[in-house]
Parts: sequence; structure tokens; C-alpha cells
Amino acid sequence: MKPLLIIGKRSYSLYLWHYPIIVFVNSYYVQGQIPVYVYIIEILLTALMAEISYRFIETPIRKKGFKAFAFLPKKKSQFARTVLVILLLIPSIIVSVGI
Repeated sequence: MKPLLIIGKRSYSLYLWHYPIIVFVNSYYVQGQIPVYVYIIEILLTALMAEISYRFIETPIRKKGFKAFAFLPKKKSQFARTVLVILLLIPSIIVSVGI
């Protein structure tokens, strides 16, 4: 039951990350010619990103609201948001440009 509980708590993060990862990774392969190891990498990468966003974004916001990030000085907070936006935009730019 514990694995199902872990998956259940992270289901929203899994939902958010699975499709962008699949689109990004599969864009490098011809449909129908994707090796099995690529699917394993996609699953592991999805689980990793879901865990990171669950621990460092969802849980703090759920417990303390957006005040959870108030401990950051204003400049560090702005820097962190900028880095986050860049990290979120990179995959979509790469896929849209076709790199």
C-alpha cells in the first residue's frame, strides 16, 4: 500500500511532468522506432521531476501557502523566479525550434 500512497500523493506532479517529458524526448526519434530504454528514461525522468516539484514546490505551498518562500530576500526571490521561468521555458523552446 505504501507505494500506491506515494504515487497518489505525487499524482498531480506526475500528471504535470509526464507529457512535456514524453514530447521532448520523443522528438529525437522516428515514431515507432523508439528504443525501450528511452521509455525507461522517460519514466525515471518523470518520477524525478515529479518528486522535485512535490517536495520543493507543492509541499511548502500546501503547508504555508506562498509565504513558504517569504524567507528568501527579495533579490534572491526574484533570481529564483527568473531561474525557474528559464528552466521551464528551455524545453518548450528546444522542441518548438526543433533542436
